[in-house]
Amino acid sequence: MAASKKHRLRSKSPEILRGLPAEYQTSIFRTATEERQRRLLQQLRAKYRREGIVLYVGAGVQQSIGLPGWRELLGALTIRVMADDAESRLRTNRSIINQPSAGEISEIKKAVAAYNRPLLMMARTIKSRLRSAAPRNIANALYWTGGFSEYMLFEIIEASQKTRRSKNYPPLPSSPLIDSLVSIVQSQDEWAGVKAIVNYNYDDLLDLKLREAGIRSVTVTSGKHSSQMDEVPCYHVHGILPFWQYIQESKRLEVGNFVFGEDDYHNEYANPLKWSNVLQTSFLSRLSGLLVGLSLEDPNIRRLIDTTHRQFPRIQHYAILKRGRSLKTRGRSRTDTVANLFEKVETRAFAEMGVQILWVDEYEEIPDLVCYVGGVDPTGKQKTGSKKKTT
Repeated sequence: MAASKKHRLRSKSPEILRGLPAEYQTSIFRTATEERQRRLLQQLRAKYRREGIVLYVGAGVQQSIGLPGWRELLGALTIRVMADDAESRLRTNRSIINQPSAGEISEIKKAVAAYNRPLLMMARTIKSRLRSAAPRNIANALYWTGGFSEYMLFEIIEASQKTRRSKNYPPLPSSPLIDSLVSIVQSQDEWAGVKAIVNYNYDDLLDLKLREAGIRSVTVTSGKHSSQMDEVPCYHVHGILPFWQYIQESKRLEVGNFVFGEDDYHNEYANPLKWSNVLQTSFLSRLSGLLVGLSLEDPNIRRLIDTTHRQFPRIQHYAILKRGRSLKTRGRSRTDTVANLFEKVETRAFAEMGVQILWVDEYEEIPDLVCYVGGVDPTGKQKTGSKKKTT
């Protein structure tokens, strides 16, 4: 009975797909999507120029320069917890406990990648096990996992042996995405530009790259800090593990409002008057935002966006997301038609929350979109179309 029902559903599925409106045919869908994208980019560029926008940056930005993503970070921390357990058993039993081998570390990383339970629960457990050492261990995993570790090893460790000071270190690593963000933060005549940056990452490398470029910016981690009129404030609403403070082996890292595990997110939900919530709500209700490097899976961000949009529907935000299936390669297959349908449904769902999605096929496309918004020539990173004020 079950088999025959499954057969009937399977036989009907092509008919269902053929019955979809023509807008889901790839050729028509692609044309409409490209036109929509051009229109949205023009809207966002106009807002950047006239009113100013807020940049919201997530893990995709730090990953562009070799720092780990969320799963990679949790994988490295899981290994750290297991190593600590081994050392504890060694002290207790006075027996030899080997540290995880390279093969075992690889298996642990695969297990974390395949973990299909909420990652915030895993993060909560890790933080609970590490206790007061959590910030330092998270910083170790953050700055020593992935491609960024090469800079740490060759530029920081070797440099420290030559007794260099931090100001004499080579420039921090960058990426086309980081460069594009820095370029649109730079002010120009008659363009309102970027009013503030809300950063959900634990590193402060974007802040440092802004200062490297000569941009006056200040890192803000709580309501106790403020910025001057001529400074671009970089708000770290989920806490911070300052890079140079970490390198200088400061006894206590100034972590700010540190949000890591599930319990931390529950605290965010429970206290609407918390500094981080008030700050985000204030910006989301006043200025359009460009969300870069965010998957929009963070439940607290979605909650704040949805809530503010209901009260201030005029304010629209724009998020750059990568497609799961490239639009350029889609054809007439059922799978492609379903991909078009799902993309349209997801686009509409986000639009109901006040978020317009700017879709890309590859991450490498994002810097050019960012540059366009800021009126920047992506080849030379120079502002285009600006005129100096005349009297």
